[in-house]
Amino acid sequence: MGERKISTKQAKDGTWYHSSSCKECQEGLQQQASKGLTTLPEGRSWQLIDCSPVSPKSGLAGAAALSALKRSLGGVLEVLLPAYGPGVAQQLVDTSKGYALLLRQQEQPVTAALLDVYGQECAVLDLMATRMEQQGQGHCSALLQAVEGWLGPQLGVSSLIAVCPADVSARQCI
Repeated sequence: MGERKISTKQAKDGTWYHSSSCKECQEGLQQQASKGLTTLPEGRSWQLIDCSPVSPKSGLAGAAALSALKRSLGGVLEVLLPAYGPGVAQQLVDTSKGYALLLRQQEQPVTAALLDVYGQECAVLDLMATRMEQQGQGHCSALLQAVEGWLGPQLGVSSLIAVCPADVSARQCI
């Protein structure tokens, strides 16, 4: 496996971009997040959710931040909390990743992950999980395929890396 280097440079406006295409990708991410749910076959739908309303940059703190977190990321938390514990909520608030992904089956949240896009070089899905009672039904694969099918053609992202929990084999994760 070859080594891949991704630079992290702070832009003049104080934002961080990993490459020259990172800002363009960010605009595409914001457009997709504003669309809401995207329908998939078999009663599934997926959604890209902008986490910035709950980030430290939003200026919210305490109860206001928790309320914003539940409003924006309720379905994501429903899936990730059982898999990763209560610390995941704070990680979502502190995240610099900026986006979460949610797959629904018949309107019910079943699979979630955090998304970090490093320009067109690569995107990383982290903290990926499927509800225990829904595992083994292809939900994680459906989310991966949907996101991969959107990231490549729409944003020109060349690699998608899915990070699975340490105690889960890659076969179980997808």
